[in-house]
Amino acid sequence: MAASAPRFTKPPAIRQSPDDPTRLYFECQVQGTPKPDITWFQNENKISTTSTKHKQTFNTATGNNYDVVLEITDLGPNDAGTYKIIVKNKAGEVTANVTLNFSNEDESNAAPPTENLVEGTAPTFIQKPIIKQENDGKRLIFECKISADPKPDLFWSRDDISISDSGRYLIYCDPLPNNLYVACLEIDDVNATDAGKYKISAKNKLGESNAHIQLNLDNQDQGSSSSSSSGVGRPSFTVAPQVRMFEESILLEGLCTADPVPSFTWTLDGKAISVGTKYRQGILSEGNTHRIFLEILQLTKKDTGTYKLTAKNVKGDGGATIQLNIEGIDFKLPDGLAPSFLNKPSIKQDAKTVTIQFDIAADPSPSLHWLKDGKELLNVDKIIARMNRIGGNKFTISLDIKNLTQSDSGVYKCTLSNELGTAVANIVIKVTGDKATLEQLDRIAPAFEKPKITKDTKQKSIKIECRCQGKQEPKITWKKDKIELKDTPNKYKITKIKEANDTYIFILEILKL
Repeated sequence: MAASAPRFTKPPAIRQSPDDPTRLYFECQVQGTPKPDITWFQNENKISTTSTKHKQTFNTATGNNYDVVLEITDLGPNDAGTYKIIVKNKAGEVTANVTLNFSNEDESNAAPPTENLVEGTAPTFIQKPIIKQENDGKRLIFECKISADPKPDLFWSRDDISISDSGRYLIYCDPLPNNLYVACLEIDDVNATDAGKYKISAKNKLGESNAHIQLNLDNQDQGSSSSSSSGVGRPSFTVAPQVRMFEESILLEGLCTADPVPSFTWTLDGKAISVGTKYRQGILSEGNTHRIFLEILQLTKKDTGTYKLTAKNVKGDGGATIQLNIEGIDFKLPDGLAPSFLNKPSIKQDAKTVTIQFDIAADPSPSLHWLKDGKELLNVDKIIARMNRIGGNKFTISLDIKNLTQSDSGVYKCTLSNELGTAVANIVIKVTGDKATLEQLDRIAPAFEKPKITKDTKQKSIKIECRCQGKQEPKITWKKDKIELKDTPNKYKITKIKEANDTYIFILEILKL
């Protein structure tokens, strides 16, 4: 599993032993991958959790959730104060504070201790930092999502040097509903000196949380056997590859600038990766900016390792690497929109170049995968796939076929996927002489809205409801962990409702939890 910064799933709370008034417990539940380290402090003094006075237990609850308990024995006035817990792993850290007070000043007849908790929640990262590009790579945006109440103060640094909100740097924190915030750092006029380890600290009066992200910039001027001494047009990666998690796969993406369009290869721990049932790869080009991706299916722990992306053209080559850890990925459905088609494909022809084009809606931006007659389209000299944002969550998808010949006739399959779903269209092209036509058009593929989940505590059931649009009534399949679900008494109930001529509601009820 990809590393995830720690967060509190249950904030620290105080519990006193009912049988022993001199014994007290601080209890909380944390989440993080890999398993985090725990450190306790009392009034800024580190606590030894293996002493007779303080004892910590740290046990796995489920998956990457852990129960943490700090036991304090022989309670006395000296145990009062502010306790801080720091939860840390390689992806970041989170802290929380609890104040312990003794309400009776008569030490010989001390009343039970009380916890002085401020209402709200300490900051936690619900989306680790990601890097986005704008202005052809000249502007980078570090973006993450934070849960906190009250609103946190943000502090950014690079290689432990503080970054201020001025000059090339813009720092802001935009509120979302339910005490969520989008925290961003923008860097203009990006150059090689901006590479390094970036840290964001989010603090409020209830605690603190930190997250890290590494920025690797490939701006060296020497390319391999480049005919241009300046390296202009040579593939250059301005950010490290990103990881995106889908329902049954992982997508690695690298963003580079290059002219002309580069060829590319992926390796895992130095060994070349071949496309097939396990791997899919592709390149999306927009001007001189290219998004190169590798989709990994049928995930296992063997997929852990160092992935390297190398892009090459006549001007030289460039590379970028990313470390991937697989440890039972915890997939969560984000806000957004599954890919859907807005119109039917059209075809344009200019001399011997044919362009297939259509519009889609999706959020976040989808991966794009093309097949012709069931085979990968990998020839970048003949085939160029492009995806251009036309506003908001709308995109134009284009496939250019150069040097048209009769062998270019066939069925072109386009698959668009993001974290919320997949849309597929089959387009039949017929080439006669030097002219290409659309032989037939599929009906517009089904489009889903984000599933709605409701829980009935009285009936002990969960209902998952999906609304779907399609010109032709779609056939649907429900799956759990890749296993198809059927109508089963006292277990699963599957229903379908036709809401309008082209709108359907599909419902899965999970019974008797």
